[in-house]
Amino acid sequence: PKKGDHRCHVALTTADGCSNIYSIVLDKEAKRSRSDEDEVVSNIVLLALLEQSKRVEINDVIKSEIDDVMSEVRNAILVDNETIVSENMPHRNMSSMEGAADNIVNGNERTILLAPSPSPLGSSSQFLMPVSEAVLPVDPIIFPGSFNPPHVGHMQLARAAISVMKKKLQNESKSIGDLSFNGGDESSPALLFELSMTNPDKPPIPREDVIKRLNGFSSMENSILPENWGVLLTSAPLFAEKVPILSDFLPVEKESSRGTYRKLTFVIGTDTMVRIIDPKYYDGSMPNMIGVLESMKRKGVHFIVGGRVEQKKGVNDGPAAAFVDGLSELQSLPTDLQEMFTMLSEDEFRVDISSSEIRAAAAKQSVGKNL
Repeated sequence: PKKGDHRCHVALTTADGCSNIYSIVLDKEAKRSRSDEDEVVSNIVLLALLEQSKRVEINDVIKSEIDDVMSEVRNAILVDNETIVSENMPHRNMSSMEGAADNIVNGNERTILLAPSPSPLGSSSQFLMPVSEAVLPVDPIIFPGSFNPPHVGHMQLARAAISVMKKKLQNESKSIGDLSFNGGDESSPALLFELSMTNPDKPPIPREDVIKRLNGFSSMENSILPENWGVLLTSAPLFAEKVPILSDFLPVEKESSRGTYRKLTFVIGTDTMVRIIDPKYYDGSMPNMIGVLESMKRKGVHFIVGGRVEQKKGVNDGPAAAFVDGLSELQSLPTDLQEMFTMLSEDEFRVDISSSEIRAAAAKQSVGKNL
């Protein structure tokens, strides 16, 4: 054996940012071989994982069984004068949705990714867990919104956007002779619902309201939710703020494998698209608006636009639902900027429901219960 101590350090960081270091000085008098010491280290990794597994909400019986296994492992690998020392490392308050929301409002974080995780009790439900040091997937679909509340219309628009992107990816792959993208579920692009907690004209969304909206996602049936999804909490209400913040969390690519400059795809509605291309929001200047869009295009921004239903006067003065797709408004842009927008047809997406209608119905129901 070498002259110095035989040491082992195992570091473990959970998704919520909690870190622990497990250390041991091995007794050289135990006369272990190198493979024997490797086995000790492997079992310390196992002990670290078992200890962290007790942090989730599990019943006392399961915790007791885990403790028994850990005791057996320690007795099997350690000699009398060996001790595993555990040290908790300082970490940000990211262990809960509440902590994640506080970090955004307090300015400690610019964006926090919450990933769906299976219930620790093995049920079909999911809960959202903050992910420490998150990196966004390549070519993600970002769906900004207030989600007050999240509803089936949001999910249908999300699924429509994913379907369109899968076709786009497949066509791009074929154009360069890459047949690896087959368009199956395993190739489904990641979609992240983005909730900005701040607003330039209003106070930040209260933490309680944020948690309520997040719980609205996790309470949905898996069959309604997209294949690969998550939620982003941000402090970026404007697209001019979203793009640089989210771009910092994208993985670094040497060059696009599909020959495209697209880096971020935003899912928006027709009303939002109209505001994005309206010179009124750029000091009334068409050149200013064109300049902003050109800058966004250079940064790899792409939009998928879903239409909406508008009630108009119909036959005999009765209401008639008309689908507004925004195509006519888009014609005011130069052709190269029109290419930034992928417009969903009525066949691809149409939902005759809105968040305001759901809130109004919920309020009416609440009033009825109190009567």
